[in-house]
Order: sequence, then C-alpha cells, then structure tokens
Amino acid sequence: MENAKKCSYGFPDKIYYERELVCVMRASAWVYILTNKNHTTLYVGMTNSLEARVWEHKIKYDPKSFTAHYNIDRLIYYEGFDSIVAAIAREKYIKGKTRKWKEELIKRVNPEWIELRPPKQEN
Repeated sequence: MENAKKCSYGFPDKIYYERELVCVMRASAWVYILTNKNHTTLYVGMTNSLEARVWEHKIKYDPKSFTAHYNIDRLIYYEGFDSIVAAIAREKYIKGKTRKWKEELIKRVNPEWIELRPPKQEN
C-alpha cells in the first residue's frame, strides 16, 4: 500500500483509490460535510450511520430540510469517532468556524472536493 498515509483525526489509513478517498476504521459516530453541485453551500452534520444518513440527504428524505432546499447531497469530508459525545463536540466546533476554515479542512484530505462514498461500517 504505497499510497497509504496517516489520516487526520484518528483515521488509521488514508488510501486514494480510483479518485475516491477511503478511510477504513471502526466508528460509532461520524461528523461529515456535504455540499451542492456548485460548492456554494456547506452543511455540517453528525450521525451514527454515515452511509444511511448520506442516502437520506440524496433522496431528500425530509423535503423541507435545509439540505433538500439547497440540493446539498455531496459528501466531501468525514471524520469517525468512537463516541457520540466526541462527535457532537467536534460537530459544534466545526459549525462555529468560518467557511474559509472549513474549506481548508476539506482541502487537507480532499483537495479536489470530489464526492466521496461513505465507508462501509463494520457491524
């Protein structure tokens, strides 16, 4: 795995695979950032099932939600945590930062802002 590198925020490995950032880990909570097609709006969220939550954004599960209204459904960043409390704290921290700060955070692990697939969660 010559492309493997240490991930930030506790991810054990960062692997670029066919233009996809894959972080393999066991996590019970996730903080994530979504954007829309033109990258004009960012959304920071927290969940215990990233794959399911991203799918809900994609299908506009709640049509009156902020993400549905602004067509925000592209996963561009995520972090995994072993506790809900830690994930909530990190989500609040990121939400309190400026857009410029969030853009720099995203660019550190996903410089091209490509849409990522949520990692498969182990049971």
